[in-house]
Amino acid sequence: MLRVRQITSVFLMIGLFFSAACGDEEGAEQPVVEQIPELPELTYTEGHLTAAQRGLPLDEFDLQVLPGMRTHTPADISELFGVLVINAPFVKWPAACAPQNDGTAVQPAAKVREQLEAIRAAGVTTPTVAVNVDIMTPGRTNLYHVCFTEGAGQPRFDVSEYQRQLKTAFSDLAELEAVQYITIGIDMNVYYHATVDGSRQIDDYTNFILTYRELFDEIKSQRPDLKVGPGLNYTYFRRLSMPEVASEYGIEPPTADASISAKRAYDNSAAYYADKRIVEPLLANGRGASRQLTADFIGLSFFPFPNTDPFNGEPEPSDDDARQGIVDWYRPLHSLVTTSDSMAEVQLPIVVVQADWPEGEIKRPKKAAFLNVLKTALSPFAVEWFAWRRFSDLPDPEVGSPCAQFTRASDPSLSFPAEYCGSGIVDQYGTVEDENSVFRTLTIDP
Repeated sequence: MLRVRQITSVFLMIGLFFSAACGDEEGAEQPVVEQIPELPELTYTEGHLTAAQRGLPLDEFDLQVLPGMRTHTPADISELFGVLVINAPFVKWPAACAPQNDGTAVQPAAKVREQLEAIRAAGVTTPTVAVNVDIMTPGRTNLYHVCFTEGAGQPRFDVSEYQRQLKTAFSDLAELEAVQYITIGIDMNVYYHATVDGSRQIDDYTNFILTYRELFDEIKSQRPDLKVGPGLNYTYFRRLSMPEVASEYGIEPPTADASISAKRAYDNSAAYYADKRIVEPLLANGRGASRQLTADFIGLSFFPFPNTDPFNGEPEPSDDDARQGIVDWYRPLHSLVTTSDSMAEVQLPIVVVQADWPEGEIKRPKKAAFLNVLKTALSPFAVEWFAWRRFSDLPDPEVGSPCAQFTRASDPSLSFPAEYCGSGIVDQYGTVEDENSVFRTLTIDP
């Protein structure tokens, strides 16, 4: 088990990643139980999104679908969505490593400039521009990078050449005045659980935290008005990090027939310790009067594991208790968004960088149902904007589509799972299906 020392600061919390493994020998140091703040009662509403909160993810394939929509023109779309979302991986190349002479041309600044020009030419005038920079390859096993020249074996956040690559790329992106939000990484806590050559990347996640802080400072010194935050995955936090850290602290999970209060007590404790380990060091740095926020928001992905508790295949069950169980599953969000600066406790706003009910194509009714419950679960918190994973589906490979290049790549680290192709809010022809569609649900007014 991990050897955990008493937590006296954020830096010591980060130091947990470097703790050596030890056996069960007598006298082994045990985690120190802290006084955990009580989770307040949360007030829920339907959580409908205003136009200003609705994120519109667009890429080159969406722009091929947009002109053929029968029900909505680009002008209509521009009115319905207040935030234009561009997903720009750190290196957009057919492999994880882009050649040196092509590095700048395939990195976020160049791709966003090109994509934004095409979007405006298509007639979409949605004003606010947000960029999500994915650092991990779709298979979530490698880091995107420009091929090394200094002999580094693999990209890591403690490799100086890689740090320089990141700083240059994000600095170039920050120079684009049209960009108002930058999310550094997507699902980066998945990297905490990732394995490369059989070795878990716990130590390099610590390096990511330190690198993230440097990137935040660099961007904010260049553009103080630019909003910057880390990209994390809520399902991995809830499904993997919370139980893992709880077990480390000897916190027993509740039984299936445990009371609601017992389940909430477990969630509160598990979320508290997991947050201190994985999320809190990204949001603030320092102690006392020198403590400063290092995030303007927390960027979250919401991709549930559909056939596990509390969903069990039904994102919006008719049974009130089952539905409440799903809403409760999101209660630990309070721990993630709550931090403090030198003056007081702060609740950071949430940016939903990507959301989806991942069950492939012809599943839009379930996607809409999932979104209904998710909006309710998010309603106690400040949500600055919310984006689905894609605007349009990608046609499946049998119809001669671009889907194959995303799901059947020769390198598994560059392959999305099959459901990615059906993760749009409209189908491959731009059809808005009916009043229960994700598109309608996402754009309904209070």
